[in-house]
Amino acid sequence: CLYQSVVGYGKVEILTGYLEKVKALDIIMTQHGAQGKQEYEQKEVDFIVILKVVITSMTGNQSSNWNRLKGK
Repeated sequence: CLYQSVVGYGKVEILTGYLEKVKALDIIMTQHGAQGKQEYEQKEVDFIVILKVVITSMTGNQSSNWNRLKGK
């Protein structure tokens, strides 16, 4: 059995300010392939809810035979 896992702990914040929401939307849009400056309507930004996860700790684990998958 091969496995990899990550467990994280943190705190969730609700973004409320217009500029911080726009910054978050720009990051999300870039991660999904958008290029260049994005335009957002104020009323749409005000309506959307964005959650920010601030990670305080993270651990990872994998099976002892994981390298077998890579042909090692």
